[in-house]
Amino acid sequence: MNKFTYICASAALMAATSAYSNDYKLSLLDFNSMIDNGDIIFVPFKKTTRGTGYVWFRDYQYDYLTPAPGEYRTKTLKVNFVPRSIQSGEFDLFVRENNISPNRETIVPEDAVLCEPTQAVTQLLMTFEYASVSTLPPGYPKLCSLVIRYNTSAEKEARLLALVDTKQFMHAKFALYDPNKSAPGVYIEVPTIVSQLVDQKILEQDLPLPPTPSELGIPHIDIGWYGLDHGINFYSSHIDPTLYGIDDGGVDKLLLFQRWIRFIELFQPVLGQPGYWVIPDEHAEKRIVISEPLPSTPFIEVSY
Repeated sequence: MNKFTYICASAALMAATSAYSNDYKLSLLDFNSMIDNGDIIFVPFKKTTRGTGYVWFRDYQYDYLTPAPGEYRTKTLKVNFVPRSIQSGEFDLFVRENNISPNRETIVPEDAVLCEPTQAVTQLLMTFEYASVSTLPPGYPKLCSLVIRYNTSAEKEARLLALVDTKQFMHAKFALYDPNKSAPGVYIEVPTIVSQLVDQKILEQDLPLPPTPSELGIPHIDIGWYGLDHGINFYSSHIDPTLYGIDDGGVDKLLLFQRWIRFIELFQPVLGQPGYWVIPDEHAEKRIVISEPLPSTPFIEVSY
């Protein structure tokens, strides 16, 4: 396997990093009692007085050991993202001042970028005689690690280490949100509504042929779900309002009517078959987006 193929495969592996975040764990936390000193964030568990909870850091920096000198032999360079506040002792002071006992676990979201090599690193490694790239997952307090095994000249190795020294070696990026403050998406659940109309025999996949076929009639082509307009109007207007994105805590009749009209507009009249409508499969299988889900403001953002 050549160097280029191997490096790309390693990058794909990092993109498929397993999910380390857990929405359930975040839902157990009391964000109203969050402590934030700028570099460190601590969020306690709900209904606890023991100072237990989770901690996050914003002040990550590189931590690594320079490989032993010597060229054209296989070496390993491991660079970690670790909190500066832990190495400086600031975190110990933070713990004592707030009388807390954080869980020793690093929680990040599924889409977190963790120790991804920069383009400069990737391009340089492609010129090495041998290079392989891998990443190690979070391990408290370390955010992640980038591990490179390589064999090259002293000049190229010096260029690699210079990228570490100038902080151009790897990326980390993620944001976390309070799950209790996010806004869910609002949708008209078209597939579910159509399914219920099918169950009630209001819609069928087979369009009855005209009683007296003529040149004016259209070919019998199945493009979706067919039904009589009066049945579709009546039964779709008496379906559970939540399927139109209406809160079941109270029905706004005007808003419900407007959403129902958007559903009815998905139907088309069937030429040559008076009184028949059809909803094409492409519309029947896709819900209408009223508003996309919106997360709350992140309580922590990390970007390097």
